[in-house]
Amino acid sequence: MKIIVVGAGKVGFVLAHMLSLEDHDVVVLDRKEERIATVDERLDVEAVLGSCTSTAVLKEAGIEEADMLLAVTERDELNIVACFIAKSFGVKTTVARVRSPEFVDIDQETTKKALGIDLIINPERVAAHQIAKTVDYPDALNVEFYGDGRVVLLEFRIGETSSVANRQLKDIKTDHSYLIVGIVRDGNMIIPGGEDYIKENDFLFLITTVNKMDEVEQTFGQSRKKAQNIIIVGGDTISYYLASELEAKGLNIKIFEEDFEQCKILSERLNDALIIHGDATDLQLLRDENVEESDLFAAITDDDHFNVLSAVLAKQLGAPRTVAQLKMSDYIPLVEKIGIDQSISPRILAAGAIMKYVRLSNIVSVTLIGDANAQVLEIEAPQKSHHINVPLMELEFPKNAILGTIIRGDDIIIPKGSDVILPGDRMIIFTLPEASRAAEKFFQNN
Repeated sequence: MKIIVVGAGKVGFVLAHMLSLEDHDVVVLDRKEERIATVDERLDVEAVLGSCTSTAVLKEAGIEEADMLLAVTERDELNIVACFIAKSFGVKTTVARVRSPEFVDIDQETTKKALGIDLIINPERVAAHQIAKTVDYPDALNVEFYGDGRVVLLEFRIGETSSVANRQLKDIKTDHSYLIVGIVRDGNMIIPGGEDYIKENDFLFLITTVNKMDEVEQTFGQSRKKAQNIIIVGGDTISYYLASELEAKGLNIKIFEEDFEQCKILSERLNDALIIHGDATDLQLLRDENVEESDLFAAITDDDHFNVLSAVLAKQLGAPRTVAQLKMSDYIPLVEKIGIDQSISPRILAAGAIMKYVRLSNIVSVTLIGDANAQVLEIEAPQKSHHINVPLMELEFPKNAILGTIIRGDDIIIPKGSDVILPGDRMIIFTLPEASRAAEKFFQNN
């Protein structure tokens, strides 16, 4: 598939990297020379310098042969215009990254069609929803749902008191109610086998059913406490989206914002949240507002350094769970080493949401994990394949990929070697980026 990525910022770079690993014909277009130079140097894709509103530049990028255009610059207007022009050239699928609340109204089918846009992605709204999902699971660093909400992928940090620390996977007794699909150690993702050990401070990814979550969490030394008091640092769009979603859950919300005018705007737009005009790195203010009594402290301003500092201070003052928004993905492996529980990148999440549109028709969903160092594919099995109705132990499943769950009607199966895939089954597959294309093609019609 020929795909043009407009914008070589973080979202565009991640998309181009992922797509190139999957052997697509990728062209990256940007107006900034330094970004094009970085793409040229680090990625195996074609890079074109110029404006996405220039038909000459678009033709140079191959717009007339393109199957898809992904417009992900920092400017909403440019993305919308790029999609409109792409449709005029006959591009089948267009995706626009749109951040401004002023453009929310265009997220309607009739209006999108008129503008030539097939999918609108709002990174701030996607990120806010991701944080809101974890509120109900305070000990989990990451929570993703699949199979119409019946299957869950959880990420935990293994503490020194965990009963599974320093044990091999094959020695951990299980009734097959869960499957460990990934281990992150020293920043490296491992697809584990029975001989692998779980070590203290590992980050563990496991798949289970929603109705087994409580007992699985107890197995790994986790506890469930319902969150009630939330502190949000920052008054930007993402904070508004997050506060709105949490208000609907009936939670107690405090928002720290230094800009007084932005405080007034938030107070007018939100119903119950307490808006505090102040600096979230002011230790006395944090003490006065009883930060240690919060269940979640989310620092989600536009300033990575500020987010990290305020989250670290909150943690030192006793906040049990801290989240920091990071735009610089290089920081992501570092923040957890300094005590911050979770980092979140709207750009990575946006890239993950877009990736589904690049997949084959039997792909139900795609999730990028961490700094795109793993993917979760939800795939529907075709009616015909050489791998249908064959015991899993006899299949040569792609290396660096693992089948986590089979969903068959009302049944959810944590697979064993004797299980088989049947036509119409939905599979949850955890994979490293370099193996995702092979995993995707494994169950194609053949």
